Amino acid sequence: MRTSHYHCTYVGITFRESKLFRTYRRFVDLISRYVEPPKPSETLCEFLVRVKNVFTNPAYELVRTFITNYELELYSRHTPNSELMNKILRGLRTLVKR
Repeated sequence: MRTSHYHCTYVGITFRESKLFRTYRRFVDLISRYVEPPKPSETLCEFLVRVKNVFTNPAYELVRTFITNYELELYSRHTPNSELMNKILRGLRTLVKR
């Protein structure tokens, strides 16, 4: 099983903490069994392209929806729907265990 690693670079800019970060970590840990985790220099969109080469529908659609919602939470003032994100994660977990 691959483990995911997260790197922080401090550049003097502060960002608000993501409310979905723990859910995102569980998401990355789950799909990292099948695809290399996001690289520190990689955007979520670039990561999604790599994921598309590994997952097919309906699993890919769950991954795409998760990443899209996570991006909204990260890069806008969008209030995350934690219940939806956890539901997506549960659905993905069910599909990849088949």
